[in-house]
Amino acid sequence: MRSRISSYSVAMSEAGVVFVLSLLLVAATSGQEVQRGTGTIKGTVVDATPDCSPEKCEKLANCKSQEEATQVLREVLGGQPASGATVTVASRETKRTTVTDPHGRYAFTGLPTGPYTIYAVMIDSEGKPRWSAPRATQCDKTVPLVLHGEFITVSGRIVDPNGRPIVGAKVTGTLVPMSEVGVPETRGAVSGANGFYVLTGFEPVNLYRVAGYLNGGSLDAPGALQTQVEIRVQAEGFRQDPANVPRVPLIAETQLVPGLRLWKALAQHAATMGDAERWNEPQECPLPASRGNTITGIDIVLNL
Repeated sequence: MRSRISSYSVAMSEAGVVFVLSLLLVAATSGQEVQRGTGTIKGTVVDATPDCSPEKCEKLANCKSQEEATQVLREVLGGQPASGATVTVASRETKRTTVTDPHGRYAFTGLPTGPYTIYAVMIDSEGKPRWSAPRATQCDKTVPLVLHGEFITVSGRIVDPNGRPIVGAKVTGTLVPMSEVGVPETRGAVSGANGFYVLTGFEPVNLYRVAGYLNGGSLDAPGALQTQVEIRVQAEGFRQDPANVPRVPLIAETQLVPGLRLWKALAQHAATMGDAERWNEPQECPLPASRGNTITGIDIVLNL
């Protein structure tokens, strides 16, 4: 399968620093807890680091039953409870932290009513940090948090009909469909002097969905990608036509190799089980250009 990979690159170390700093800024919002209420926020933290090694995929391909394959697939995809992760919930008036139990569960009680941001951080056995994307929520919600070692960045330029850069445009990327807690997940940026923008901190897509997307080449295919980023832009004196609101599949270069490896293992297992037609030859999928974990070239033209 051919993929359109751009030669353009954004330094992921810088993007990672920006994202981590954003977490620290959230945590710094009012360092003292000054109010108590009756609200609760609870949930479970899981570590979604996949193990899509050749050995694990070969084990999946050679499974003799669907039950065995399901168990191995869980091992490949990750998603085990994260014991000992530090969870922080913060608002303008309140900040609290807690640690997950052996089952990855956490709970905050006695919270004042209002909007909150919540996220989790953990150091793995190799000393590497994993963190969840900050999520907006309200009291009395169950908020699942997913830890990742790296996140996806989306970048591009905002220009006028003549290709001239638009400076100071407000760019908002919203995950679609809406999150499980009913609050849209968004990332924001402002275009720079050359019209360039960078949206950081998008969670990578589950590799099973990546394999499904590669399998069908359609956002509507069974098992296909369900999470995209819808990008809207506001700039004084300009407008964004509805037909020019891109929806970007969250698949970057680093996910293609493990995604294809998983697809091959699933196809081999399906053939063994007499269901070879379920996983077809990967198609020329409409993937955005990318480099590493950065999706590039998402340029948007605004009209006068």
